[in-house]
Amino acid sequence: MHLITGTREYVLFAVTGPQADLTAFPVEAAIVPEGTGEPAPGSSAWKPGTWLGGEAALLVDLSTGTPDYAQGDYVLFGRVTAGAERPVMQAGRVSVGPAEV
Repeated sequence: MHLITGTREYVLFAVTGPQADLTAFPVEAAIVPEGTGEPAPGSSAWKPGTWLGGEAALLVDLSTGTPDYAQGDYVLFGRVTAGAERPVMQAGRVSVGPAEV
């Protein structure tokens, strides 16, 4: 996914678990620069997510003078806390920058 500098939007990401409907459980996401968070990001990288229409989502704000993320390439991780389980899943790649032509 490519996020254009200046946007404020939800980034949807896939998470899986032991039951079909995970929306009753808290979901979190971490977007970390490529090469710095694998195999899993540190505890300070996690941000609370939300559920939109049954899909996990994180609101990313690049529209302010201090955007959430600088231009660059990132890895997106998701996790759901479901009872004793809290699996971490690599959910995709995100790039931030100007509009691609």
